Amino acid sequence: MVILGLFTLVVREKRSIELDEEHKRIVIDIKRRFWKCQHIVIPFNQITNFTILRQGKSSNFSVYYDLGVVLRNGKTIYLFGGSAFDGRMSEQFIENLKMQFEQAVSL
Repeated sequence: MVILGLFTLVVREKRSIELDEEHKRIVIDIKRRFWKCQHIVIPFNQITNFTILRQGKSSNFSVYYDLGVVLRNGKTIYLFGGSAFDGRMSEQFIENLKMQFEQAVSL
């Protein structure tokens, strides 16, 4: 547990997710404490589906959700990647977010 806690302190990251309807893309910027930043651009025409990832255990109230973008090549990119954000423990919040993304991409 201590090692995981130390790893979390070192790896801590911030994510920003932009649903850019004007340019028909999703932009994810990942800023990590010690490693280089990552900039991911997902064009709408590469998206086949959206999926919801459920992780954790209901028994200890540590369930959280993430929104995945399924690409034409079969790869799934999770938008939040386990990052903390308001609503991550609400299935309804993520379901509403999924519907918003589907409408923007017209799936």
